[in-house]
Amino acid sequence: MLKVLAFLAVLILLVGCNVTDSDDNTNKVVVKDMNDLNISDDFDFETIVNKDIEIQVNDGLANPVQGVRIALYTDNPKNGGTKIASGITNSQGVYASKVAIATRFSNIYVEAKNMKYHNYAQVSAVDDNITYTFESAAKNRVAEVNYYGTAWTITDDPAVLMYFDFSQEMIDPIVEGTVVGFAGAIDIESIAIDPVDGTFYFFNNINNSSYLYKIEQDEVDEDPSTPVNATYIGETGLASQDEEIASLAFINGELYGNGKKSKILWKVNLEDGSLTEMSTLSSKGSFRTDGLTQAFSGEVYLTKTNNRNSELWRYDNFPTGQISHVMTITGSRKIEALGAHPSGELYVADASKWYRLNLDDSSITIVDRHNFDFEGVEIYQYTVYPPVDPDNDEDGVPDSIDDYPYDPELAFNNYVTGTLAYEDLWPNKGDYDFNDLVVEYEFNQITNADNLVKRVGYEFQINAVGASFRNGFGVQLPFELGNASLIVQDYGESYIEENGKAILYVFNNAFDVFTLPSNEFINTEVDLPYIEPVTITGAIELSNPEDQNNFDFQPPYNPFLMVHGHDTAMNDNSIEVHLPNYPNTQNANISLFGTEEDDTVIAENRYYKTTNNLPWAINIPISWQHPIERRQVSSAYLNFTRWAESSGTLSTDWYLYEVNQVNFDLIYDED
Repeated sequence: MLKVLAFLAVLILLVGCNVTDSDDNTNKVVVKDMNDLNISDDFDFETIVNKDIEIQVNDGLANPVQGVRIALYTDNPKNGGTKIASGITNSQGVYASKVAIATRFSNIYVEAKNMKYHNYAQVSAVDDNITYTFESAAKNRVAEVNYYGTAWTITDDPAVLMYFDFSQEMIDPIVEGTVVGFAGAIDIESIAIDPVDGTFYFFNNINNSSYLYKIEQDEVDEDPSTPVNATYIGETGLASQDEEIASLAFINGELYGNGKKSKILWKVNLEDGSLTEMSTLSSKGSFRTDGLTQAFSGEVYLTKTNNRNSELWRYDNFPTGQISHVMTITGSRKIEALGAHPSGELYVADASKWYRLNLDDSSITIVDRHNFDFEGVEIYQYTVYPPVDPDNDEDGVPDSIDDYPYDPELAFNNYVTGTLAYEDLWPNKGDYDFNDLVVEYEFNQITNADNLVKRVGYEFQINAVGASFRNGFGVQLPFELGNASLIVQDYGESYIEENGKAILYVFNNAFDVFTLPSNEFINTEVDLPYIEPVTITGAIELSNPEDQNNFDFQPPYNPFLMVHGHDTAMNDNSIEVHLPNYPNTQNANISLFGTEEDDTVIAENRYYKTTNNLPWAINIPISWQHPIERRQVSSAYLNFTRWAESSGTLSTDWYLYEVNQVNFDLIYDED
């Protein structure tokens, strides 16, 4: 009853869509006989196309990031998108591959992931070459890392050492630990890091004096539960809060600091904390400074801290006191920290926001908001010792992104799935029900840590046999037999043969695979019982891994039906039926080309198409519901005609088993 109702709904749709007074005919459902279709000479009936993919991953400084896993999905994986390829970025931060994508997808989702970075992007899949760049990725932390882009700071009472990760867009601070080792009260005003050995230096301003402390590099263990031990160095002897040092920076290898309000520039002795006066700022009036840094260009900058709209100034000839105004940091309040980024930009922070200052165009960008009491900031290339992501097979791919963490020769799964449907009367026309042989497939090109194919797993499920011929099935592979061996198989007739490229002969007679007592049609006629499909699995190992970008064919490679099987008594082993414009193997009898209805022209790379460009085989990128016996695909699937006559530009999802897409009475249903 449900099928009858669905059929009535389709009839109503057909009547409604063929109204003659509509100006828009692009969405009309038109059902034609296959022999009446108007098909372009260059249309191959492709529902899947191979695209060249190149994904670039950079860190926050536009440097390439190696070791990031890239995965491609048909849709957002959170919404059920299917993964279609995966691999890892090389030393140039690039993942490049050929990927089979269904033509119905105008976009794909790209995932970039390592231990510390995880991001998605929706990318257009319309063009043949698909490119995308991920910016601000973190380096893969499988060992100690020299790491640019961390903005280290220390808070006031309680003193907490922390850093912001620029690769994570500074969303949250990462706590290193609580600083201990003070003799009394805490009032921290500044921080600087020695660029030579990574030692932190800061002043604790209490009791009308500034006390110099340091934190050794080995105190940085990225464990917030462990304290950070500070070591007291010495006292400056400054006598008032106005004189205390509120900004610190290493400049040309020496530690300097500015008095908060005294306008004096001091050089700091790292051994005992004593000070040497260098100069006095040339500005008139009061001048409070809480930020000092040397840009990567070599210029030295400082901040003038105001209650509103603090300012950026520059030393004209450091360490002399002549300074010049650079820009007003519009919208800012009291600036507490100033740091120079290797990109050439400066970062400043007030009590609630981070700002990025572009010195080339004087633009100001708010990059984050916060609620921390910063006391200085230093952006630094620092050696960190993070939690290690294990790599048990030592192939260079961390276990967390390795599909085969205990096999050094295998790393990433790359699945291609779909359904192959054949007509077997070639070179004569068939009835175009495309059910003489229906084989659902899954190929898995398993790549190694270098993104080279090491193993190919396969699974074929024979869903239907709507033919009286004893037909076989094979696949021409894109590699030589000398480099390939069949290591796993669960069907005794499967074997590999070489004649040019290696050929996988999956089965010789479909009826033998089912081991049925008769040779009646299988799962194509509604009055016959449903037969459970048979699955054949196996795997092919490559002695030397190969680059799939050099393959003549991508999965499902070059599959073909063998009329009467291979090496049979009927001596018809050379009759092959391939997808349109896919070539024959060297075993085929090419004298059949150009006979009957076949219009193959080898010199023009035209294969297995009729004079009016119809195929004998189609490749569908899903588990496909085939038509019943002697019912044309153009009648069973209502949008097939529109798709085919538009050369695949319209109704790209014509094969989906959905209301308004199919005539349910003409589709084989096991129920």
